[in-house]
Parts: sequence; structure tokens; C-alpha cells
Amino acid sequence: MMFLPADSLIGHKVTCVAEVIDGDGDVVGLQLNLVGGGSYMLTDWTDWSLRVERRSDQKLPDYFWPPGDHSLRVLEEDSQGVEIASVESKRDEVGETVGVVIGMTTFGDYAASAHADGFTLEKVG
Repeated sequence: MMFLPADSLIGHKVTCVAEVIDGDGDVVGLQLNLVGGGSYMLTDWTDWSLRVERRSDQKLPDYFWPPGDHSLRVLEEDSQGVEIASVESKRDEVGETVGVVIGMTTFGDYAASAHADGFTLEKVG
């Protein structure tokens, strides 16, 4: 598994923005499906940092455990793809990424963050 800097998202075209939901209905991740296949997964990690993972598929990763207790809830879709125009990262005192605001041309802006209480996601623009 390779984690990437959040700004590696810029320029990619997204066909689907989806929340990862656990069995309690809590949002635990954000999946961005890409034109041509593949995806980016954003979630909180064990050190409360925000992790960005590039995936070759659009399936839920097996680290969302147990698999049967996690699902995707689609927030935005566009079969042609919407460009990620901007990414603003927020870092903690040791330089770890703990939040991002992702700006997409027609889907708007989404803020994702990791903290001691888990993962949060909100539409901010």
C-alpha cells in the first residue's frame, strides 16, 4: 500500500464521489472513482493522519473491516468526469497531513479530515 501526498489528486477526472459508511452509519472514508478506472481512497489512519491511497480498482479496500459492514454511498456522479482543480492540505505540528479541501470543477468542494475521533467529511462549497 502506497500513500500519496494529497496534491497528487490535482488534474485527475472523477466520475463518482462516494462516502464509505460503516455498519453504524458513520462516514469512515471518501472514495473518488477516476475516468478510465481506478480510484483514490481517503481515510484516517492509525496515527490520526489522513491517508490518500491510489488504487487500481474501485472496490472497497480490505482494511475496512469487516467487509460486510462497509458500503459506499454515492454523493456525486458524472460519467464524463469532473476535474480536481485544487487541493488544500492541512498539517499537524509534525507535518502529517490531517485534512484536505478538494475542489472539483462542478461537484464543488469537499473537506476531509482525520482526528482522534475518526474521519469527517463535509461539502464546503
